[in-house]
Amino acid sequence: MKKFKWSKFVIIFIALFLMFYSLIFFISKNKYFRNEVFLFIDSGVNTVREIIDIPIFYVSQSFSGVNELFNTYKENDYLREQLSKFETKDREYQILLEENKELRFALDIKESFEGLNILTGKVILRSPVAWLNYVTIDIGEYDGVLNHMLLISNGGLAGKVEKIHSTTTDVTLITNLSNTDGIPVKIKTEKEDVFGVLTDYDEKNDLLIISQLNTKMAITSGDEVFTSGLDGQSVSGISVGKVKMIDDKEPLNIKIYVVPTVDFSNLSYVSLIGE
Repeated sequence: MKKFKWSKFVIIFIALFLMFYSLIFFISKNKYFRNEVFLFIDSGVNTVREIIDIPIFYVSQSFSGVNELFNTYKENDYLREQLSKFETKDREYQILLEENKELRFALDIKESFEGLNILTGKVILRSPVAWLNYVTIDIGEYDGVLNHMLLISNGGLAGKVEKIHSTTTDVTLITNLSNTDGIPVKIKTEKEDVFGVLTDYDEKNDLLIISQLNTKMAITSGDEVFTSGLDGQSVSGISVGKVKMIDDKEPLNIKIYVVPTVDFSNLSYVSLIGE
């Protein structure tokens, strides 16, 4: 039985081989049929190639998209880092510009008040809870600081000496004069100088208040205000600000509201000036 099956298999194999060989022979002799067969095979190969290429294309696109995403993240990190460095350098540049401006004002003060005692220092302490009340600067008794000296910042009046230590000085700002004697000032009008005392500060509107006027005549908005030195202790001629408005509702208590020369949000390099 086994012998029979093996011989049958051999016969079938020989028959298939002869058929295949005959087919090849027929194709090789028939040009048209040969071309059709080649076209069919080529079409089948192209179809298989397209089927294989589709997933390969999408996979490659996915990898390309992931790669672009990683590149975008890296680029964003780099740009954020560069922006942070630029912002830091810009802040440093602005600080240096402001310090340069303040030092130039300090130099101008020395030239404008030649012959007076002028000391330049830096604000080293300013409490957030008393921002508009006091500052401490890094010069004191050893540097020649005296009582009744006035504090100048950016060319304008900022405060007056409160307490002198050996190497530092506490200064009362002019935005905190309500509990002190005030500072005598003069308002330069077109007709005459009007004298008064800088006594208070309107924090809501950021305006200094002058009262105790010798007259209210001729005062108009825009008139400049300077220290008068009429107390016999302080220096005259320091810029205080410009008149904003006049409150004469109470004839016996007329108030002049003044836009300060100094920007009290930023005090860095300052000068003390006295006789």
